[in-house]
Amino acid sequence: MIRITGGEARGRRLKSPKGLQVRPTLGRIREILFDVLRERIKGACFMDLFAGTGVVAIEALSRGASRAVLVEKKGEMVGLIRENLVLAGYQERALVVKGDVMHSLNRVLPFAPYSVIFADPPYTFGAYRDLISIYFPLIGEEGVLVIQHLKRFSLVTSPGLFVKRREIGEHCLTFIEREG
Repeated sequence: MIRITGGEARGRRLKSPKGLQVRPTLGRIREILFDVLRERIKGACFMDLFAGTGVVAIEALSRGASRAVLVEKKGEMVGLIRENLVLAGYQERALVVKGDVMHSLNRVLPFAPYSVIFADPPYTFGAYRDLISIYFPLIGEEGVLVIQHLKRFSLVTSPGLFVKRREIGEHCLTFIEREG
C-alpha cells in the first residue's frame, strides 16, 4: 500500500501493483517535490507523465491542485490509477490518458497550459531531450517541468532555461523553468 504524505488526503492508503511492474515514487521524494512546489500547487493544473499508480498526481490534488492529467501506457496501471482516484475522492478532478507519453501530445494539449508537469520515466528511458522538447512548451509562463531520474544522469537543456537539481539518495529531481 502507498500512503498520501500531505494535504487533505494525508495518510489515505492507495492500491499498489503486485510485483515490480512499476516503482511508485517514494514518499520521501514526494515530500521534497511538494516542499519545493508548495506555492505553485494551489489551484494548479498538474500533469503526471509515466503516472504508474497515480500517487504523485493524487498527492498534488490532495495539496490543492485544481485538476490533474495523468498519462500512463500500461492498461492494467490505468485501471489501478482510476481505482486510486476513486479511493482518494478525486475522480472528478482528474483525466487519465492511456497512451505512450512520447505520442500523447495531441490528447493532453487541450488542457494546456500546465502549472506543473512531473515525469518519472522508467530507469531505462533515454529520450530526456525529446521529453523536454515535447512537454516544456505546455507549461505556463510561471510553470515548471520536473523530471525524476537517477542522479548519475545529467539532463541537457536548451539555453534560456533555469535548471535546479535536488538529490535524494540515488535519485534526483530536476526542475526546469524559463529564465527570468
